Amino acid sequence: MYWPSSCTRPTDRDDDRYVGYGTHPQPGQHDRERPPRPRPRLRSQGGLRPRSGQGADRPARPAEQGGRPDARWFRPWLDFESEAESLHVWELAMVPGLFQVEGYARALIANEPGTTSDQAEERLAARLDRQRLLDRPGPQMMWVVLDEGVLHRPVGGPEVMVEQMRRLLELAESPRVSLQVLPYVAYGTVGLLGSFVVAEMPGEAPPVAYIDSLSTEDRVSDRSEEVKSLICRHGVIRADALSRRESLGLIKEMMRRWTT
Repeated sequence: MYWPSSCTRPTDRDDDRYVGYGTHPQPGQHDRERPPRPRPRLRSQGGLRPRSGQGADRPARPAEQGGRPDARWFRPWLDFESEAESLHVWELAMVPGLFQVEGYARALIANEPGTTSDQAEERLAARLDRQRLLDRPGPQMMWVVLDEGVLHRPVGGPEVMVEQMRRLLELAESPRVSLQVLPYVAYGTVGLLGSFVVAEMPGEAPPVAYIDSLSTEDRVSDRSEEVKSLICRHGVIRADALSRRESLGLIKEMMRRWTT
């Protein structure tokens, strides 16, 4: 993903936290070498469609967010998420849905106010089905940063947390997943406004963002300035995060603590 001209690109270091950024154009280079690109329209507006062999082959399924199977604000994101060449994730409060084990996801969904048992089971099934994206062959990369509080926050009890820590360690072994933790000692404040995901789309399509919010509107955005701001934020958060090796060490330590 290119670094917009309004964002300062971090300096490369000896650890692996900047893998994936160094191969992209320098700030401003993108605007000099490419003509302006049209903004994509959301799928609900008749815009970007899945490519054959990817999202186009995915069976229809209800949106698993918002407690309602008709959550139209989430449906466009499912296609962007599936088609993206890479996902840049910042999570402030909980393990991302794609990485959640069943017990963790069930605890979150079942405690949602106003959710019936039938709705909870429907949403749980949809969330676990969505995780098939992780098993799909292809070059898609995921650059994930978790706040350290995610590892400490009890969801579903100690046994569930041990299982969830183990799952994170397994996913981190994938060459397609870069998993880092932003520690408390970093005193990072850039990500405190909330979680988000930026999807880097194929070809000439600009990136699209999913912004976590209690609002049921405008969670999926293709607005250029908003997405550029999130790209900058993700870069700053990654720069402050532990290296991948250090992050995995912290996750292992938290798994040990949840076991005792």
